[in-house]
Parts: sequence; structure tokens; C-alpha cells
Amino acid sequence: MRGDRGGQTLCLIERLCRLAEVNPRRIGLSATIGEPQDACAFLSAGTGRATVVPKLPQGNVRWRLSMEHFYTFPPTHAGAPTKIHAQPPETASTADDALAPRTDTAPAEADPGIGYIFEHTRGKKCLVFVNSREECEAVTTTLRQYCEAKGEPDRFLIHHGNLSESYRETAEAVMKDEEQFQTTVTTATLELGIDIGRLERAFQIDAPFTVSSFLQRMGRTGRRELPPEMWFVMREEPPEARSLLPATIPWKLIQGIALVQLYLEERWVEPPRLDALPYSLLYHQTMSTLASCGEMTPAELAARILTLRYFKQVSQDDFRLLLRHLLETDHIQRTEGGGLIVGLAGERIINNYKF
Repeated sequence: MRGDRGGQTLCLIERLCRLAEVNPRRIGLSATIGEPQDACAFLSAGTGRATVVPKLPQGNVRWRLSMEHFYTFPPTHAGAPTKIHAQPPETASTADDALAPRTDTAPAEADPGIGYIFEHTRGKKCLVFVNSREECEAVTTTLRQYCEAKGEPDRFLIHHGNLSESYRETAEAVMKDEEQFQTTVTTATLELGIDIGRLERAFQIDAPFTVSSFLQRMGRTGRRELPPEMWFVMREEPPEARSLLPATIPWKLIQGIALVQLYLEERWVEPPRLDALPYSLLYHQTMSTLASCGEMTPAELAARILTLRYFKQVSQDDFRLLLRHLLETDHIQRTEGGGLIVGLAGERIINNYKF
């Protein structure tokens, strides 16, 4: 609901409904909806159906949260991390609140934050969430190097959207195997939707960008009668010795604290953005519709695209301007009969897996 992926899903569902000449019921499931009525309007757009939001009782859920802050000092100056342990205010403290002891020892030259993850994942089944594919690759490589340095078998997997489907499925299969205890470093690709069995805990390197993402990632753990458990690992470059404010403030740590507080104290989740002008998705659906249907007149193409409910705020003039630009850049071409087809530049784009 907060980006083009949700809009693309709705567009594809609507196009399929037209092809099949059906109007199926839509059911949406989420643990992170801040405005249920807005979600209903989004999900039911163009169906003509009424919507129902079930009133579900919320039990007293116990969380286990840890927040560790590391400066990436050279190893001789690494020192001890800043530690913050939190739990919802309505739960009582018990001896079980103590963090699990480490099960391994990182190499002497290890990065303090990555070494901390290495020391608490051996013999466990965990996820390590990061906020970019580049960081996912770097963290996985570093953890595997620590295994090699310690003479241990590799126990780390990787999962992100740029990997091949077979590679991702291999990681998913290993995680579902109850007999294997490996840790997967991942981006948002494992936030939801893929069954990877019972996890003991999730790690989060730096704060995720949204409260919603934090809740989704937290929700990957805590199944089968175990409490949800997430360990934050905040990593920042050390400030220069003569630095003044704001360079000396640990911004990533503050961001993580604020994100958790927003939900625990106010139950706040980002509201959906339903009034954006989705021009990127407008291009995507224009090109995919031409590729699917073949030659179409501008009027026929506009009738197919602009009647999709997600584009209700896009005007005829906006769409005409887009088509003119695509003709000038060879993304689409005009035939001798006046119809439109995918152009050579467009062919290169829509045949790329990132399209």
C-alpha cells in the first residue's frame, strides 16, 4: 500500500479479472495495518464490493527486544557495546529476560557488531535483516570469512531479490529443515509470505526504514509458543576526537529507539499513501499492456490503462504526454496504420528481469 508494488498487484488483479470476466472476493491479511478502513478502500478499489474489517481480540503478547550499539573502532579500541534491553511496559520482568549466552567466539580482528552476530548464531536458526542488497552481500561475506578463520563449516546463507530463484529456494529449503541450524542474511525478501519454519530469533542491523517493516520482521519469530525476539545491532562510524554536535550523536541508535517507541507507546504504524501519482507504474503498465495485447491505437491503450482504478488521478493529458515522450525515446513506435507497438528501446527494458 505504500509503494508501486501494491499498485502493480492491484493492476494485475484487475487485468486478470477482465480477461476472466469474473469479480472475485479479495481478502487481505496483515499484522501491520495502521488504518484498516483505508486498507479496505485500497483492496476493494474497482470491485463494487462492500468491505468488512473483523474485530479481533488482541492478547497480551510478550516481546523480547535487545538493542546493542557498536562503534566500528579498530579492534584494539572496540570496547563494550551500549546495551538497551526493552520489553512492553505491560509485561513483568523475569529471570528469562536475560539474553542468551554466546555460543561461539569471533576472530580477534572481527568487526565488533558483525562479530557479535557471529557469536550468538552458532547452533541457532536465525535471520539477520539488513536494509540493502549491497549490505546483505557484505555482511554474508564477512560472516563466512569468520567461519573460515575459525576453521568452522560455513553456517550462513544469503537471500535477496537479485539472486536467482533457485539460489533463493535453496536457502528457503535449508531454513525449513528442522535438523539444520543455519542463519540467513536477508533484505525485505524474507519479511513475510515465505515459510521458513521455526526461527529462534531475528537480528536487525541498524533500524529498518519503517515501523511496519520492524513489525513484519519481528513477526518472523515467536511462533510455536515462543515469544517474538529481535536483537538490534546498531553500527556507526566513530566520531572524530574533536567532533562537536551533531557528529557525536549516535543517530542510528536514536533512530532505532524512536522506531520501537512509536509502536510500543503509541501503536503507531505508517499510514498508507493513497493519493500519489504513480507515473513509474503508469509506464510499467503501459508497456506490459502493449507487450501483452500487441498493436493498439492510442485511444484503445488509454481505455485499457486509465480505467484501472489505481490510475484514477491520472488525466488524459498526462497519459498523452507520456505516450509522446515514449515515442520520442523509441520505447514505443507508431505503425503505418497509426497503431502503437513496443519499440526497440522498450524491448530491451521489458525483457530485463528487473522490469
